[in-house]
Amino acid sequence: EPDAKKRMEMLHQAEDILMKDYPVCPLYFYVNQVVEKPYVKGVYKVPTGGIYFDNAYIDEDAKAGKTK
Repeated sequence: EPDAKKRMEMLHQAEDILMKDYPVCPLYFYVNQVVEKPYVKGVYKVPTGGIYFDNAYIDEDAKAGKTK
C-alpha cells in the first residue's frame, strides 16, 4: 500500500488480529523517524526500517527552488 496513513491503519488491524488470535507478547519494536529535505533524492527506505543512501543525491535545481 503506497498511502502511508492507510498502510499504518492496515498494520494496526493486523496487530489487533494477531493479539486476539495468537498468544504473542511483543517485547519491543523499532521506530524510525526520518526527516529529509525534499531535494534529497534517491534515498531508498524498506518496510523493515532499513535506509539506503547508495543512490542518494542532491537535486540542485530543486534545492535552488527551480521548477521543471
